[in-house]
Amino acid sequence: MTTVRAAGIQLSEADLRYVAGRFGIESLELIGGFDNVLLRSREPQGRVVRLSHRSRRSTELIHAEFAFMDHLASRQAPVVAPVRSTAGSLVEEWVTEAGDGLVICCMTEARGGYRPEVDWADDEI
Repeated sequence: MTTVRAAGIQLSEADLRYVAGRFGIESLELIGGFDNVLLRSREPQGRVVRLSHRSRRSTELIHAEFAFMDHLASRQAPVVAPVRSTAGSLVEEWVTEAGDGLVICCMTEARGGYRPEVDWADDEI
């Protein structure tokens, strides 16, 4: 994967290797990005990594979100289960090689899903 720029974050090859290493992943591929950068693990399969810029959401907010998801998943609720980093954390932080500021990284299991086909007009939203 080459350099990725999405959601206000510029990610170099070194950044992607760092993220992969923090979560024990061999390789990642970009699957989307608007407010967050979403990456799918190719090896092992079945994981989704979400990167968020600190200016958009706080580390505390994301940690609370993932702690709640972890709580629900542990009680067999139908949610995607968070996957902890190799350090045992739900959330990891680092500053990108480009110096874009603090980036928050977290990972979940992938679940089957679908992209809704919606064609809303602005006045309907």
